[in-house]
Amino acid sequence: MTATGPDEAPPREGVREALGNVASHLMALVQTRIALAGVELAEERDRVKTTLTLAIVGIVFAAFALMTATLLVIAAFWDTHRMEAIITVTVVYAAIAGLALWRASTIRRDAPAPFAATLAELDKDREQLKRAFDR
Repeated sequence: MTATGPDEAPPREGVREALGNVASHLMALVQTRIALAGVELAEERDRVKTTLTLAIVGIVFAAFALMTATLLVIAAFWDTHRMEAIITVTVVYAAIAGLALWRASTIRRDAPAPFAATLAELDKDREQLKRAFDR
């Protein structure tokens, strides 16, 4: 190995090695972020699947219960107040439907954005790289 003087350029192997290390670290960083995105995608998929399944089961059995309750109320008041019973049941159902739709929209609006953690980590990475290269 020869020593370099003050006017000589540094050896090319050192630059190549440094660039290789930077590229290797960047690839590791990208790989980690992609893995995080995959985990978040799996979590989101499982959450949506579970929520949808529970919603369908709940809706089906709530419909059965409401039909039975409706028939019970109307049958109980058939001879005396059949129209009032039908109107009351209809208003109650409409109120419940309105509350359910309002709550569903609130949950959807307040839910975190998909891949929020991945995007936050990528922002941190970008800032760190910017600071490292601005020196």
